[in-house]
Amino acid sequence: MRDTRVTAAEAAAVAAGAEAAHPPPRRARGRRGPFAMHSSPLARKIITFNLLGLVVLVAGVLYLNPFRDSLVIQREGAVVAEARLVASVFEAILPATGPVSLAAGDGIDAAATLRAIAIPPGVQAYLFDTAGVLVAQATGQESALPEGGALPPGRSTVITDALNAVWEAISGLFGPAPPPAPDFDGEGSARAIVAAAAEGRTLVQTGQDAAGRTIFSVATPIRHRGATIGVVALASAAGE
Repeated sequence: MRDTRVTAAEAAAVAAGAEAAHPPPRRARGRRGPFAMHSSPLARKIITFNLLGLVVLVAGVLYLNPFRDSLVIQREGAVVAEARLVASVFEAILPATGPVSLAAGDGIDAAATLRAIAIPPGVQAYLFDTAGVLVAQATGQESALPEGGALPPGRSTVITDALNAVWEAISGLFGPAPPPAPDFDGEGSARAIVAAAAEGRTLVQTGQDAAGRTIFSVATPIRHRGATIGVVALASAAGE
């Protein structure tokens, strides 16, 4: 009689052959763990390029920020120089003898003198006496452009406006938007530093308008015969 018993080794061989002929179904791609992307060259490339873009963006911000600070300091210094120049014009034309009063018009026509000075475009100029009374004011006019050289009313800031819109939309999802800043008051900003400037010092104050643009206010004294007789204050154009 033939022996039909199967040894353990033969049974294991038969099971291995059956498994090779009918392999178990692979797990669905959707069930792969988050670390399975390490085995995908395409996923690694996508992540690498995204990280490179962020590194370039951060490096650019860090590189350009000192230059922006330098431009702000230079603009502030330019406004201070302009205010001192206007004050020097008044000091140069004041009479050597006789009474001098900016408010009363003694010795000088303050309003006419201020209007005759070439004030930079967009800059607001204010003239105060030592008591803080506004005597005259003027605003620098835009220079005329040659025919055919007209420029749009405002500078194009498409990229900045788009980024601001995206940021406002995202920040609005996490809380109410902050109230809009009040419009910048050039005279009020200048008046706030007139009293200190009347003591013989030049002061600078930095503010922002409703659109968030930086504005510099400078006040410097007008001196005559060793005494302060008035104060010249300038408010720079917004965003310069």
